[in-house]
Amino acid sequence: MLSSAYTNRNQKSVCKYIYQNGFAMIMVTKRSVALCYYTQNKISLGYCEQIAEMTKESFIRYLGENGISIFQFDDEQEFMEEMKNA
Repeated sequence: MLSSAYTNRNQKSVCKYIYQNGFAMIMVTKRSVALCYYTQNKISLGYCEQIAEMTKESFIRYLGENGISIFQFDDEQEFMEEMKNA
């Protein structure tokens, strides 16, 4: 049987690991949820940035890192018209 000193030390190290890494896991989850909502056109870019707890610029970069553009066109003609009007 393990000594209580060993068990307490082991529990403390597990708690410390969860405390240190839990925040990162929560942030990854929030960003993933925001990304999912954005790609499904469920909510706006601005609201997704709030869910992800990022600035708008950072969230746009995050989208780009995941191969998602903030520009959405139905077809090439719509894209070319937008470029002409820019």
